[in-house]
Amino acid sequence: MTKETVTVNPRYKDRLFRSIFGREENRAFLLSLYNALNHTEYKDPNELQIVTLDDVIYMGMKNDVSFLVQGTIHLYEHQSTDNPNMPVRELLYYARQLEAYSKANRLNLFGSKQVKIPTPRCIVFYNGKKDLAEDCYDLHLSDHFCVPDPTHGYQWTSTVFNINAGHNTELMEQCPSLKEYAAYVAKVREYEKSMELTEAVYRAVDEAVAWPCLGEFFVRHKSEVIDVLLTEFDRELYEKDLREEGLEAGLEKGRKEAILANIRTIMQTLNLTEEQAMQVLKIPEAEQPEYAMLLNQ
Repeated sequence: MTKETVTVNPRYKDRLFRSIFGREENRAFLLSLYNALNHTEYKDPNELQIVTLDDVIYMGMKNDVSFLVQGTIHLYEHQSTDNPNMPVRELLYYARQLEAYSKANRLNLFGSKQVKIPTPRCIVFYNGKKDLAEDCYDLHLSDHFCVPDPTHGYQWTSTVFNINAGHNTELMEQCPSLKEYAAYVAKVREYEKSMELTEAVYRAVDEAVAWPCLGEFFVRHKSEVIDVLLTEFDRELYEKDLREEGLEAGLEKGRKEAILANIRTIMQTLNLTEEQAMQVLKIPEAEQPEYAMLLNQ
């Protein structure tokens, strides 16, 4: 395989995290992660029933990894940005999962007998570049309510773990696949400082194939890993550009609103026309027609 054979596929939906932990053939990785988080020692990966949402079925509502085990449903989400809205998102994911679970188990929600549903546990794995104040913390659904609920009667919690290299070291040691995933992403970012992204991804994967836990995965899926990560990094850059464009648009809108307010103030206090007021403010002639139109809306 040569570098020329790998191209970014913008329609490839999976993230590398999901490729490693969310596939049937990689249940052992997922079981290791589950055991590390819950301090359990389950041995049989078949005890996990993967039920990850498919965006083809659920119209864009696609989560990273979810699975049923021992009467609980676990929703694992990977984030490369600090997202305070994860409790809302994961509640929606759970609702979709519960709908499917209810149908599959023929739960009678209109009967007189109480039905039992899987207990949710929502985890967010963060490996973005922004430093977090804590390695592990909770996000609560109640913080999103328009009207605060002092009784805390309706609560939903998403627990965030910082999985950047060097953070949550106990969790990482207990789950080697997670530790090596974090190490791989860290290597790409390190190499990207001195070389093109594509070269950084190739160099990191060439080292990762020798690792004891994920090495075989990287060998078997080398081309796919490169494709996925290039797509993922491109998406991060695209989303960053969108946020910056949105900020610039907001600043520009604020600037125009301030100028309009100044024009109106000068017109009223000095009894000037809009053209005279704009001359006082030294607004460029090229911009004056736009402000004149906005003043008369």
